[in-house]
Amino acid sequence: MSKKKNNVGVGCMKNTKGDEHMVIGILRKGDRVVSVNADFIVVERVSKEVDIVPIERGDMGFRVATEKIVTIGYGDNVVSEVTESGATMINF
Repeated sequence: MSKKKNNVGVGCMKNTKGDEHMVIGILRKGDRVVSVNADFIVVERVSKEVDIVPIERGDMGFRVATEKIVTIGYGDNVVSEVTESGATMINF
């Protein structure tokens, strides 16, 4: 499993009435939201892999914690993580 760079972000937009609302831009064409709670958004990607996307609240408001996204994908029951140095750690 490799970490993907996602074009994600949290921002504010105005609707047609001029009211501001939060927009969390994590979906790509064909994706669907599976679940939402106060801490995570679960997205099923077109590939049928599932991303668990953490949402954090800080001093500047909400943000997508891209460094903490977990992808549930296809494989042989192996968990892997790419470290900051670029090495891949694998657990069986």
